[in-house]
Formats: sequence, structure tokens, C-alpha cells
Amino acid sequence: MGKLASLVLANIRAWCIRHRQGLFGAVQSERRMSFHILSALACVYPSSSPLAPFVQVVFVFALFFFVDRSALKSSFTGVHRALLTRVKASKIAGSLAILTQTATKSAANYVLGIDIVQLLKDLDALRTRATQLNAELTAKDKMLEEDGRTIRRKDRALAYKDSTIRAKDRELVFAGKEMRDMQERMTEKDAALTTANTKLEWYTRHVAEVNDTPTLIPEGSIAIHPLFQILSRANHSLVNQADKHKREREQLQATVSHHREEWARLHGQIEELGSQLASSRAACTILESKATGLFSRVKELEKTCEKRASAYARLARENGVQELLDKHHRLKTEVSSYKMDLETCRANERSAREKVEELQLVNGQLTAAYHVLRDEMKILQSTR
Repeated sequence: MGKLASLVLANIRAWCIRHRQGLFGAVQSERRMSFHILSALACVYPSSSPLAPFVQVVFVFALFFFVDRSALKSSFTGVHRALLTRVKASKIAGSLAILTQTATKSAANYVLGIDIVQLLKDLDALRTRATQLNAELTAKDKMLEEDGRTIRRKDRALAYKDSTIRAKDRELVFAGKEMRDMQERMTEKDAALTTANTKLEWYTRHVAEVNDTPTLIPEGSIAIHPLFQILSRANHSLVNQADKHKREREQLQATVSHHREEWARLHGQIEELGSQLASSRAACTILESKATGLFSRVKELEKTCEKRASAYARLARENGVQELLDKHHRLKTEVSSYKMDLETCRANERSAREKVEELQLVNGQLTAAYHVLRDEMKILQSTR
């Protein structure tokens, strides 16, 4: 039993020694690994962070057990120098970027004597105003088209009413002609009746004189004669028809006068709409002239801006502003590369932190196993 325990203890001790050599010896054999680990852990924290000193101290003490003092000192010195160089480069890049922007703006104001930003703002405002005027012109055109459609519709209605009035006028003329013909026929019949009455009275008197007898038909009693009664009834019917036609003519004349009043009113509305249309067209002409002037002004400003921009570019090339801009772009590129390096360092720091946590976990396990083995050894020594 004691031999078995000693054998197990020897195997555990050998495993611990091999594991410790794998952890410590590999790191001590390759000194450059300490520099990479410390660089990855230290570069992720910027110098402006309040936790940077504490994190660096923790990293140094964490790596103290894996690296000897000379390698640790050289690595820490190299990393600190790299950090200072990187921070200084980023600060210089930011300062140069601000200086380049200020110099560019000052050169533009000094060389050209104008504010390009304000000029572009004025140009945008003029373009916006031209767009608004174009929209107003479009709305006015739509209103004029709608008014034109309304006027054409009213013209068609007036033309229909005018044709109706002309038809009524033709009917009135035809009715008047019939009435005149009827009056002429009545006049002819009245003349024939008067002639017949005269002949009848003369014949009666002549018969009375010849026969020496009193008149068969007394004076003034011609109305009882059958022919006179027939003619009288025909005359009354003609008079009634004439009265009826007269009333119809008066009604038609009233209708015609009403239609003429309506036609005059509609023509007045048409004239009013025509005057409004003329005023609207005049306003549209004024707006079109203003819009044309604004568009020409915008084109002139665009040409002026192009000329001034070309002059500014030429002066910038001559005065070295383009070099400053190129340098500014290069510095921006370097800053972006530094940011990418910073992101890479942060990723390396996260991976290194995970490795440190794993090492701490393994160290805790080894420490616990060591204490257990030490207790077992004490127990074995006491049992011996």
C-alpha cells in the first residue's frame, strides 16, 4: 500500500514538473515572447485612460513569474517607448490636420477675397428659390388650364343655349308668319262678307222697290241670315285662334327675352373670366421673366464659382496648398492605419486577457494540487 502511494506521488510530481517546465521553461527559453505578450497587453490601453497605470502594473506582476528581470526590463522599456511614439504620432497627426484645415480656409479667404462656403450657400438658396418659382409657375399653369376648361365648357353651354334661342326665334318667326297669313285671310273674308251683306241689302231693297212690297228682311236684321251666321261663327273662331296665337307669341317673346338676359349674363361672366385669364397670363409672364432672370443669375453664379474654383485650384497649386492637402490626406491615412493597429492591439489584449485567465485558472488548480500533495506527503511522512 505504501509502495502504491509512493508510486502515485512520484507520477504526480513528475507530471507537475513537466507541466511547470512547459509553462515556465518555454517562456524563459524564448525571450521575444515576453515582448509580444507585454506589447499586446499594454498597447490596447491608451495613455489617457485612468486605469492605464494600474493595468500596466498588474500585467508586469503577472508576467514577473514567467520572464526574468533583464528581459522584463528591456521589454517594458521597448513597449513604453513604442507607446510614447504612437501617442505622439497620433497627437501630431491631429494637430497637423487642424492646422491644414485652418491654413486652407485662410488661404482661400486671403487669395480669393471671398467666402466660398457662403457663396455656395447663396447659390443653394437661389436654386431653392428658382425651384419654388418653377413650382408656382406649374401651379399657375394648372389653374389656367382648369380655367380654360371651365370657359370652354361654359362656351359649349352658351352655344347650346344660343342654338336653342335661334330655334325659338325661328319658331316665333314661323308663328308670326302664320298669324299674318291668318289675319290676311280674315281680312279677305271680312271684305267678302261685307260685300255679300251689301249685295244682300241691295237685292232686298231692289226686290221691295220692284214688287212694291215691304222688305223681306228688315233694316239691320242681316244677322239672322244663315250665311251671315256661318260667316260670323268662322270669324269668331278665327278671332279666338288669333288671340291664342297672340298669347303664345307673348309667352315666346317672354322666354326669348329671358334667354337673352341669361345669354347676356353668361357673356358678362365670360368677359370677366377672360379678363382674369388675361391678368393671370400677365402674372405668369412676369413670373416667367423673373424665373428666367433667376436662372440666368444662377448660371452666372455657377460660372463665377467654376472660375473662382479653378483660380483657387491654380493658386493653391502655386502657393503649395495642394501639398498641404496631400499631406493632410496622408496624415488621415496614417491615423486610420493607427486606428486599425489600435483595434488589432485591443483584440490581442482581449485574447491575452483570456490566456491570463486560463493561466490563473491552471495556476490555481496546480496550487490546489500542490497543497493536496503536500498534505498527503505530510500524512505519509507521519505514517512512516
